Amino acid sequence: MKGNPEILKIYSIDDKEIDFQYHAVWNEKDISGVAQNTSSNKYVYGDNNYKIELNLNEDSIEVNEYTSGQLTSTVKLFK
Repeated sequence: MKGNPEILKIYSIDDKEIDFQYHAVWNEKDISGVAQNTSSNKYVYGDNNYKIELNLNEDSIEVNEYTSGQLTSTVKLFK
């Protein structure tokens, strides 16, 4: 999935989890991990006070980033 200049690499996906790597220019490092399914199209990855929500749509994925419970960015990436 690509935005400009965001990139989301999905290594595996099933109805329970997504193994991913996310690159956004405002992050000092890429975020890699396993996001757990919390509803039919929403997967969540959390690390300390940081959280990513991956919301799957038919032709895109919306990536929401949170720090200390506050939404810090929303990006829609396309196939």
